[in-house]
Amino acid sequence: SRLKILSSYAPDKLEDINFLKETDKELNDNQAGLLIRKNDELTYLSPYFKISSFDKYLPAFETEGQRKGMDVKIEGNSFYYKQFDYYDEEKDKVSIFVFEYVNPLEEMIREFSPYFVFSLILGLIITNGILTYFISRSIIKPL
Repeated sequence: SRLKILSSYAPDKLEDINFLKETDKELNDNQAGLLIRKNDELTYLSPYFKISSFDKYLPAFETEGQRKGMDVKIEGNSFYYKQFDYYDEEKDKVSIFVFEYVNPLEEMIREFSPYFVFSLILGLIITNGILTYFISRSIIKPL
């Protein structure tokens, strides 16, 4: 992502409030927002989020790199987030988070879709077995 590249080549850009607001506005159009944490202190929190205590739900800085595909529930709202951790020039721990709001219907579909697919396949197998049994029985009986 653009933020990941900037953290490597132009980390001072991540402290430019105008750049952060512009990037955040682009994310807001997709129901997402930006958070930046430096040494366990939030340095930027998207105004898109109306949650005041966001920092206590954030995962700790682990190792340099990107983690994605994480779900978290904060004050009744579900979010999907990506986290990118790195050390800046002063060896401070910096974490960039991109949080995306997840619609409750999407969350339910994501959670139950494997069960639905399994049930559908199982239903087809059972239907196939029953139909095969009755049709073969009706063919074999007259013989």
